[in-house]
Amino acid sequence: KNRKFSENEIISGTVEEIGKKYIFVDLGLKSSGAIPIEEFKLSQEFDGISVGAKVDVLLERIENKDGGIQISLEKCKRMKSWARMKKAYDNGEEVKGTVLSRCKGGYVASVESVVCFVPSSQLDLRPLKSIDHLVKTPLTFQIVKMDERRGNIVLSRRLVIEKIRNKDKNKIISKLKEGDIVTGVVKNLTDWGCFLDLNGADALLHITDISWSRISKPSELLSLGQSVKVKITKIEPIKLKISVSMK
Repeated sequence: KNRKFSENEIISGTVEEIGKKYIFVDLGLKSSGAIPIEEFKLSQEFDGISVGAKVDVLLERIENKDGGIQISLEKCKRMKSWARMKKAYDNGEEVKGTVLSRCKGGYVASVESVVCFVPSSQLDLRPLKSIDHLVKTPLTFQIVKMDERRGNIVLSRRLVIEKIRNKDKNKIISKLKEGDIVTGVVKNLTDWGCFLDLNGADALLHITDISWSRISKPSELLSLGQSVKVKITKIEPIKLKISVSMK
């Protein structure tokens, strides 16, 4: 009489009987709740369960069509996981999960047994021909969207990688200063210039800074993989941008 119960809330009960198909839990209500043994096996808790053990469950119905109460261990765990992920989302924290399979537009991932969606563009920095090396491997994600009404969660691994990459770039850029003469490797050519790799940091070499003589395109003097000496003309730490010149 002193206990107040509401449907769709997590409550604690005591295991009173372990049957062949069900585990019965006493919640202090007019009858005990029955949970299929499969739910305990799925969460790998069956071997450690015993009569008298405390267990948290989700109270789905105080009285179902048969007059009994309806509870769930699996939905309880899912609700707890959702609450933890909502906290991580609100605080901008990263979460650990695994990619399970490919689906339309991206991939299915699991975080704390909650099924999530990872768009193809958000799994890595570049499109991957194969994800075999990532499947069922612990990965770190950033939660970018949560829709509680629909139960949808969207993840991004790309944001995590970019954050690590930018942190490394900041360290590299902090050691450089305008006027330094450095060696870079040509990593990309365009009609208006090229991008160099300065030991982990990207630098822009504009076509007008390649030669004193007029050229129509950078490929006339440069090629991919070529090492060149350049002078740093401008550093923009906030944008992680470096401009260089060969003149």
